[in-house]
Amino acid sequence: MLLAEGEVLQAQKIIDAAIRILENGDQQSALAEALTTQGIVLSRLERWKEARATFERAINTAENAGDLQKAGLAALSLIEQLPEHLTDDELCATFERTRRFLELTQNIAMVHRMTECAGRILSIIHTARPDWTTFSLGETLNRHEARFIQMALEDSGGSVTKAAALLGLPGHQSLNFILHRRHPELLNARTPIKPRRRSSFKLIAPQKKVAGGDNG
Repeated sequence: MLLAEGEVLQAQKIIDAAIRILENGDQQSALAEALTTQGIVLSRLERWKEARATFERAINTAENAGDLQKAGLAALSLIEQLPEHLTDDELCATFERTRRFLELTQNIAMVHRMTECAGRILSIIHTARPDWTTFSLGETLNRHEARFIQMALEDSGGSVTKAAALLGLPGHQSLNFILHRRHPELLNARTPIKPRRRSSFKLIAPQKKVAGGDNG
């Protein structure tokens, strides 16, 4: 109510006091919700770095508590409040976390907010010009490639073969080559490779007949 009325400083005092109380208890989901509100307050006060750190803390607190809905709401609020203070990759990565957290939600309002965020991210990415003084096409392509490979591995349960198919690659060898050459940091995202079992059958050479042997 205070935020809606523009009483940001008063809202800050109340939410700060609430967080101090919740930090001494074991209600982690409630703490995550309070931290999300605090992140919004700090955003309104243009304290961007503190706001981002608070949203990240809210996400981690809710996720560790097993409350994926509150984690998703915190991630969603981070995108809504600080879109200009996140890089394109950070926006996409945060939205992907939001999507995973809220993939089972039946809340129409949340789905609507996610849709609006997706549209906003696309408009930012496609209209923003890079800083040409530090821009590198190779590094940019490499980052985008890594993000899509990571998403494919996540959606395929770590199966390199399935991930390669999602990415339109000819086979798992191609994806493994890319991972080893350009993205070794993603190797642990694969499921462990199972060694092939060796056959337990042995070839037995036929025995030669000995002349004058047993005729019986």
